[in-house]
Amino acid sequence: MQESTIWTVVERAGIKLEPLFDVLKKAHSSKSIVALQEDEYQYAIHKFEEKTERNSRYISAQLIKYKKETSIESYDINKDRIETETTANPPVISYSNFVVFSKYILIEQKGRTLGQRQILNALLKFYELNENLPRLDLGFILDTKVLDEFIKSQEKITLIRFSNIVLNPDNPDKNIQQFENFIRDTNGKNTEISNPTGAGINKNSKIIDGGLKLSKMDKLNIKIESESEGEKQVFNSVEGRNKLKEKVSYENGERDKTVFQRFLQKMRELL
Repeated sequence: MQESTIWTVVERAGIKLEPLFDVLKKAHSSKSIVALQEDEYQYAIHKFEEKTERNSRYISAQLIKYKKETSIESYDINKDRIETETTANPPVISYSNFVVFSKYILIEQKGRTLGQRQILNALLKFYELNENLPRLDLGFILDTKVLDEFIKSQEKITLIRFSNIVLNPDNPDKNIQQFENFIRDTNGKNTEISNPTGAGINKNSKIIDGGLKLSKMDKLNIKIESESEGEKQVFNSVEGRNKLKEKVSYENGERDKTVFQRFLQKMRELL
């Protein structure tokens, strides 16, 4: 059995992703390529399709990561030497299946040669090549269960830092309103609350509760420092291990079909 990891990305400001559909469609039809900081590799859109699910338009495609140079190093086991071979086309390093719909992107990651952040950055790179489009604020969804378990397991929380905050005017939740009023008073999108003495920060305060709720809505990033059994513990919502993800297993040759089936299930859950 083989496996891939599926990651979920959300547009944090609630902007619909239709402009990204059109950008990627154009990139595929025009055979556009982008490069990230790795000069050795380039990225292209492959197998682009437009479809509909529950009256909602979406696209599916693959992001191909390939080597610029049309050559590879190979190992001749009989002669015990490494050789450079010329290839007819640029060698593929890896590829990722993905879908874009509504305000979400589902990304498949297989192995370490094409990480989930590389994939998202490459898609954004295609988008940013086009002028006069609204700025997208894309981020991987927080695993709220991991956050809850961390908070429950800590004896004393000494610091909570909120950053990259997206405010939500007129939110009906009173604790979120209190948190946002507190943020407005500090006049910034980043703030922290600390209390290293005594019992530490009151986890049940309305302001803290409001901030935690926004973190679970992917409206801010949160870093928590705490102590448990005399040891310092840290939770950081930007780390990949604290993001929502799942493993998908499949037989050899069934990768794309199995991953896309799971994509459809996830889409139906989120639409």
